[in-house]
Amino acid sequence: MMWLLTIAFASADFPDAVEAALQEAEAQGLPEGILDDKAAEGLAKGLPPQRVAGALSGMTPGLVEAQSLTNSDNPQLLLAAAAALQAGASPTAVSSLNSSGAVWALGDLIHQGHEADDALDLVRAAEASGTDAVTGLASASASLLAGGQGHQAVAAHLNSALSLGLSPVAVAAQPGLVDIAMANDAKNKDSKSKSKSKSSGNNPGNGNGNGNGNGNGNGNGNGNGNGN
Repeated sequence: MMWLLTIAFASADFPDAVEAALQEAEAQGLPEGILDDKAAEGLAKGLPPQRVAGALSGMTPGLVEAQSLTNSDNPQLLLAAAAALQAGASPTAVSSLNSSGAVWALGDLIHQGHEADDALDLVRAAEASGTDAVTGLASASASLLAGGQGHQAVAAHLNSALSLGLSPVAVAAQPGLVDIAMANDAKNKDSKSKSKSKSSGNNPGNGNGNGNGNGNGNGNGNGNGNGN
């Protein structure tokens, strides 16, 4: 029922205190309506309008900082950047990422307790693997942490998965996939190496041909010349 209440508040006028906080955010140069969903969500939970207004006013400075950092008016990117900065991500890290999804993942990972640098490395690896990897990264980390692995172990596990082209979500559901994939990868490399060595050993054609040709030619030529 929460979504129905949210829609109801979003489509109606907000209480005066909430409306004032929303207008103040827009006066600071933020995109129109950027905090409407947050306001509707708070009211739908039954929070007093003054408390919702206070929360919105508290979010505004972070969003203004995010807007200045990203030079963007994309509401999702601004919300993600503000959340990541609040979680402890550096401005440089936030501005280095390519999408709001990646920035959300960075903030979520840090919020889970990952070191900021480890979180950034994971998100960059996920970005290199594709959108699906970025989308499922934080939830996969949460699942592995809930399963009892430490933060460094989870980071190493997910980095290995991404380097092997595995989905973080699939790895969280079946952690043993990484070991299976690594074993298969090593087996394939060993097989290719043996095949290459065998192929080289069974193909001495150039050496034999040159040796026979040169030896016969030189021997015949020298013998005939000396005899005459």
